[in-house]
Order: sequence, then structure tokens, then C-alpha cells
Amino acid sequence: MGNPVQVREWNLQGLPSDSVSLDNGVLVTRGKRWPLMIDPQEQANKWIKKKEGGGGSSGQLQLLKLGNPKLLLIVENAIRMGNPLLIEDIGETLDPSLEPVLQKAVFNNNGRLQIHLGDSDVDYNPDFRFYMTTKLPNPHYYPEVCIKVTVINFTVTFEGLGEQLLTLVVESELPEVMRRKTELMMQLDKDKKTLQGLEDEILRLLSESQGNILDDEVLISTLQQSKVTAKEIEERVADAEVTKIEIEAACNKYLSVSERGSILYFVVADLANIDPMYQFSLFYFVRMFLYTIHNAEKSDDLDTRLKTLITDVTEYVFKLVCRGLFEVHKLIFSFLIQTQIDRHAGRIDNAEWGLLLRGVGIQDVSGRPGNPDIDLIPDKQWQLLYAVQQQVPQLRDICGHVTKNIDAWRHWCCEENPHLVDLPLNYEKTRPPEETEVDEEKKEEGQPKATTLSYFRKLLLLKCLTPEKVLFGAAEYVKRTLGEKYCIFATPMMEEVFADSSHTTPIIFVLSTGADPTQMLLRFAAAEDCESNLHIISLGQGQGPRAQKLMERGYQEGLWVLLQNCHLAKSWMPTLQRLVEAMEGNALISQQFRLFLTSMPADYFPVPILQISVKLTTEPPKGLRANVKRSLIALDDETLNKSRKASAWRRLQFSLKLFHAVIQERRKFGPLGWNIRYEFNDSDLETSTVILHNMLELEDPQIPWDTISFVVGQ
Repeated sequence: MGNPVQVREWNLQGLPSDSVSLDNGVLVTRGKRWPLMIDPQEQANKWIKKKEGGGGSSGQLQLLKLGNPKLLLIVENAIRMGNPLLIEDIGETLDPSLEPVLQKAVFNNNGRLQIHLGDSDVDYNPDFRFYMTTKLPNPHYYPEVCIKVTVINFTVTFEGLGEQLLTLVVESELPEVMRRKTELMMQLDKDKKTLQGLEDEILRLLSESQGNILDDEVLISTLQQSKVTAKEIEERVADAEVTKIEIEAACNKYLSVSERGSILYFVVADLANIDPMYQFSLFYFVRMFLYTIHNAEKSDDLDTRLKTLITDVTEYVFKLVCRGLFEVHKLIFSFLIQTQIDRHAGRIDNAEWGLLLRGVGIQDVSGRPGNPDIDLIPDKQWQLLYAVQQQVPQLRDICGHVTKNIDAWRHWCCEENPHLVDLPLNYEKTRPPEETEVDEEKKEEGQPKATTLSYFRKLLLLKCLTPEKVLFGAAEYVKRTLGEKYCIFATPMMEEVFADSSHTTPIIFVLSTGADPTQMLLRFAAAEDCESNLHIISLGQGQGPRAQKLMERGYQEGLWVLLQNCHLAKSWMPTLQRLVEAMEGNALISQQFRLFLTSMPADYFPVPILQISVKLTTEPPKGLRANVKRSLIALDDETLNKSRKASAWRRLQFSLKLFHAVIQERRKFGPLGWNIRYEFNDSDLETSTVILHNMLELEDPQIPWDTISFVVGQ
């Protein structure tokens, strides 16, 4: 339904060349109903803008948002002038005023095509085209919406993203090759269009010819000229196709880098299933990808360069994404990265992945052997082990081995760290040769098979026999494959986070109970000599208009604006989204302006803001030692030397940090720790520090211990 010339033109306009995207392109251009495109990565949006940039009678693509107060007027003008119209960021409901447009309720009024829009009849230009896009990744539209539009899923595919990333890599690494490829594609497109035009012209002349076609001199002349031109073009096209193959061979050398990029992006995109605040746009990911490509260590050896690019891309994406994740989810992220790498390489199949995630489904237990020790292995776990035996060829004798060697397996299960200990009786080394996994390097060298069971399959055995150790096993799996650095999660510095922001890129502090980033931001502002430039508003009932005025003032004066507790202003979130989106490309905003937002995780927080922002999670450290250590690290020389009673001041500082850590740790024990849930956070620590200093600076040489104990401790 899409001819090759048209498809090539779509590709030049930005439509990915994978089969799903091409099918979507056909649906958009050939569908009888207006298209509503699910477009979380904005690929369809960009393609439509390039495709229709010169469309319409006036050559003007009309863009608007659904909440625009001039919606009907803009739609009316587009219909009358025959301009293409694109409505962006559609929600899960459509404006009822668009009903006649969606249903194409066009009627003939005295020879004029018209459509009833609002309170008037509007002249309908047949050149009018209507497009809608939504950034929602999984919208739920009512049936009455679906029957009026063609819903098309433009969510990026693995192959499509791989091609885009490959183009970016080659543009950076082999700019001359990429330039030749672009010129070649444009020349091929031009030549094939010319050939198509010649064929159409000949067909037109033949259809219009009357009488004997041999007597039609115009037709014969056109045929002769077309034959010569077509031969020249066909020769050029043939040469170009050969050159194209050579260029693609050069580009494909970097395929491993683009594949790693695709794997990482889809892992990052899946994080939104864990927490609604874990949203990252494709644009943000591509920016990380390009930064790594441009800054990776250079090498003349291609293999070394490829390894460097793959390693650096993985590390940089992991580092930047991790700072926006809560501590409990960081290991999950690194585990997902490695498992998806292994799945893509074929080292983990779908059956194994399903067993680890979901366990046993419907199972035929007629041939299942008896459980040798129900106290050691509960029946549910024995059932899972039997499923592993059935679905994982490398473990097809595991139940029998456990039954015959139950004492050895019991000893292994009772180990303190079974994930670090070899399997009983060297189980992985006693299998028949055909069941042994072959190390690729040894396979190439022709050496005999002698490798052990993969650690992922050992992880399956941990899930079956010692499920409480699976998390530790997952960490060990990551350590052995990606490296130990993917199990150590450094605390990001405010300086690094700020450096990645801009006057149009907000910083979002994702909150957790007991954590408040305000003091950290105040200290950073003081260090940057911008303390007086920082303005704070805590959102809540009636605070929205004040916040909007402060933001608008900040645009002009270059202020730092902190909007606290966005999760408490649910009704104002659409306004915040509109304000943030208006910042993009606004030349009137001061380069010094910065927007900081704090929010607890909330599914109603605007996704577009999350996708373009730099995110940083704030949570109290885990454990008494870590809590005290973090508080002490925050102390600087100026703070330690600010009191006249230096010795007492420093001792009290340590005591206060320890006391703060203790009361925070007690929250973990619920009603055993505190009979009422108290929200102790860093603000309490800062306030207590100020009180301590004021008490020590009194003229009385005696330190008022009772007063300090009462004010700070009670």
C-alpha cells in the first residue's frame, strides 16, 4: 500500500524504517478515519511536522494543544484554508466540540462543501488533514472514541531505535561515510521519483492517444527520450545500490553499540512499571548516549573502540538513571540491564526468564518424583524445581540428583551464603557433554567443553531451594557479569545534578518519608552565592497562583524557584505542566533561572515534566552508621569553628548527629519504635543545630544542659 518511492521519502522525513513504523505510516496516510497516534517518544510527532511542514494551501502546519482556549477558531481556520492540523498531547478524553471533525460530517450546501463546527457552518477544503498525538504510553480510550479515529501505536521498537542510534554513532565516528550515505539516499530518492514520473507520463500519453500510436510523434518522441533517461537513471541506481551495500557494511561495524543502546533504553523505559516517577524521555536518553559517544576515550583499533563505547554508554546511563531511583530499586535496575543483555544474546531464554519472575504456571504433575525432604524443600518449591527440570535442558536431571544426594544438598541449602558456594558434588561439572554450556572463546579454539553452569541458572536453583537468598544471588550475578561497580551506589552530588540542569530543564527531588532536600539546596545555594536568589513556596490549597507569579517573575529576573510538595497540589499540576512546557524554546527566559520541584511519588504527576527533568531521589540513609556518616560528611570547617566553646560545640555536634540517626532508625520498627508516626527529617536536625549554637553563645559560661535536653530531645 506504500510504494517504495513514498516509503523512502517517509524515511528521509524521519519515520523509522522498521516494518512496524512503515505499517503505521501506511495507516496514517491511507486510513479512512483521522489518526490518533500513541507516541510516548514523539517520533510520530516529529515525522508529521516534517511531512506536513509544506502541506496545505498556505503551506502551514497548524499546531495546538487540546486545552488551547482558541481551539475552535484554529480548527475552523485550518478546515477553511485546507491546512494540515496537528493536536498534540491528547489525553484519554477528546473535546466534544471536535465531534463533527472526527466523524467527517461534511455536507453539500448549494454546491459548497461545509461542516458544522460550533455554532456555524464552515467551508470545508478537501486538502484539510487532521492528526492527533498523545504522549501517554498506555492510554485507555473508551469504545466511542476508538470507533471515530484510527488508533495507531507509534511506540518505538527495538529495531527502529537501533537504526536511529546506529545513525548517531556513525555520524560521530564516520562522518564522511554518513555524509555519503545521506547524499546517496537523496539521489536514489530523486532518481526513483524521476523514473516513476516517466512511467506515469508514458501511461498518460498512451491512455490519451487516439488512432494509430505509431503516428503520434509526441508520444514516440517522449518514449525515445524516456528510454534514454531511464537507462541512465537505472545505471546510476544500480551503481548506487552497490555503493549503498558497501556503506551499510561500514556502518554495521558499530551495530553492537547501537544494540547496547537499545537494550538500555528499553530497560530504562520499563522502570516506569516500578514507580510512576521513573519516567525518562527518548530525547533525554539520546542526549546521554551522544554525550558518551563524544567523550569516550579514542582508539585507532576498532575492537578496542567498540568495547570502550559499549562500556562507557552502559556506565553513564546507569549512573545518571540511578540518581533518580530509590535505593531499593537500584539493584533491580542493574539486574535488569544484565538479564536483558543476556536475553538479547540468547544466553537466557523466555522459559527461564518466566520461571524466575512468575514461577510455576499450570503444570502436569503426573510424572513428578516425590519430595525427598519436605521440611527442607516445601512442596511449592519442589514443584518449581520440577518445572525447572522440565523447561531448562541444562537442568533436566536436577530432581533426581537432589533426591539421590539429599544430604549434600541439605548442607548446601544450610550454608550462610549458598550463592557464593559451588553446587553439591560439582553438579555442574558432572553433566553429559551435550548438556554443558560452551564458552564461546573455547568453542572458537576447538577446545573441549568444560565450562560450568551459568550463574543465572544457579539463580534459578536458589529460587527453588533457598528463595530467601535470591536477592543476594542477583547481586552476585550482577557483580560477576557487569562488575562490582554496578552493585555500589554512590550518593550523587548536588553540583553534578545542577550541572545537568538548565533554565528550561527543571530538577525534581523525589521525596521519601523522613527526607527533606531543602537544607541541602540552601547549602548549595549559599556555596554558589545565590542564597538570596532562592525563593521557596510550599504548594497546597490556594498556593497555585502565587507559584505561577513567582515562576513568571523568575523567568525575567533569573531567580531560583523551589516549589515544595507538588503532590499536595493535584489540581494545579496541569497548570504546572503548561508552564514548564512553555519554557522550552522561550528566548525571554533568563539563562540563570532554575526551577526545583519536590514531590512524593504520585501517578498524577505530569509525565512530560518527569521526562524532561533531572531527577534526584532523597531518602534517609539505611542503618545507624550510614546515617551518622552522612551527617558528619555534611559538616564543613566553617561550621565546626563557628562557636567560641569549640570543644563542647564539636562534641555536641557528634551527639546531635547520633541522636538524630537513632530517632530516624526507630521508625523502622513501627509502633515498637514510636507509638505515633513522627516525620523526623533533616529540617529538625538543622533547627536543633541552630538552637545548640545559640545556647552555647550565651554570656553564661555554664552550658544550660537541662534546657538543651528539653528543647532538642523532648
